[in-house]
Amino acid sequence: MKICLFWATVYSGNMGVNALTYSALVYLDELSQMINQNFEYTLIGTGKNQIIKDKIELNCRELDFNFYPIYGYNNRTALLKPKSLSFYQAVKEADLIIDLGEGDSFTDIYGNDRFKKLFITKLYCLLLRKKVVLFPQTIGPFNQKWNRLLANFIMAKMKAIYVRDDLSYDYCRQNLPHYNSLKKYTDLAFNLPFDKVDFDNGNINIGLNISALLWNGGYNKNNQFALQVNYPKMITNILDLLNQKNNCLIHLVSHVISPSFPIENDYEVCKKLQLMFPQTRLAPSFSSPVKAKSYISGLDFFIGSRMHSCIAALSAGVPVIPIAYSRKFTGLFNHTLDYPYVADPTVDNEEDVIQFIDNQLNNIDQLKERVKISTIIIERYNQEFFNELKVLFTK
Repeated sequence: MKICLFWATVYSGNMGVNALTYSALVYLDELSQMINQNFEYTLIGTGKNQIIKDKIELNCRELDFNFYPIYGYNNRTALLKPKSLSFYQAVKEADLIIDLGEGDSFTDIYGNDRFKKLFITKLYCLLLRKKVVLFPQTIGPFNQKWNRLLANFIMAKMKAIYVRDDLSYDYCRQNLPHYNSLKKYTDLAFNLPFDKVDFDNGNINIGLNISALLWNGGYNKNNQFALQVNYPKMITNILDLLNQKNNCLIHLVSHVISPSFPIENDYEVCKKLQLMFPQTRLAPSFSSPVKAKSYISGLDFFIGSRMHSCIAALSAGVPVIPIAYSRKFTGLFNHTLDYPYVADPTVDNEEDVIQFIDNQLNNIDQLKERVKISTIIIERYNQEFFNELKVLFTK
């Protein structure tokens, strides 16, 4: 069975985007073994400039796949142009199209250009009369009316839509009232495998993930996400707060590592901060989402501005405070997972955010208990989604 995964990659500098693909393949490989059906995978996404054959190892099994680049972050290649449909045959031969949407890219908060790319690929598959399934992701928001109309039109044509949070579910229910194949689960990356790390250094190990995108003011460099705080100043003040705590070792953790795309490169910002705060530890430049999650699993507490760094923490049992820059955070953590410890600088000022973090640092045991509750919810959703896949593939 030939399965084509759109907006899926293992080559992005964004560990969260890679984590979604890894996790989707974990589900599909387990399903393949259960139903005794071989799957042939084609990934169509970003991070490479050429068509390649490759493999990754997951749960001690090697998975082979073909990769086709599309709108690479590091180049202006537009493979959807009529003269360069290099993945045409792969899509034409696919038995099923699975669209991951890079987790949260089917929206216009990142600009119209990205929204158009996500829309066009869906339209292209439908023109080839392919069945398209949206794997669990955030849908919207769509701030411009025309984008909202286009999104609603194309989603109504999907074979199935799976969302990862209540707010996305509510949006689809309101805007697609007659659509009958909508279901809510949770983020795929909660199912990402990892190897537990033990720092064993006698300290309280606190991870701080910094988003270079927020540090630089968004893609337009002009507070694109309408934060009520000066993000760089807030981060340095959080570091001042953490360094005042006794027996604490602060780990500066990157989750997007993209030297050729500096506006997104968390690692470069972390290096600068480590020079300013030499008592901190600079986490490695991770080569895979599994390594990133494994590192995070050894921490005692985590504060993250990249949502998938927070997902890695929570699903590894680490108390976490997400710093939200869009409703995808609150939709997933607050609503779907009943995890209320989200700092929201789109609403609160810097003083309130830092006070909120300080309060939770003094209340780690309560957060640990809440993590256990959220983990039970996650496990239930994971099993329900796997059962749904069995039904989908049987059809």
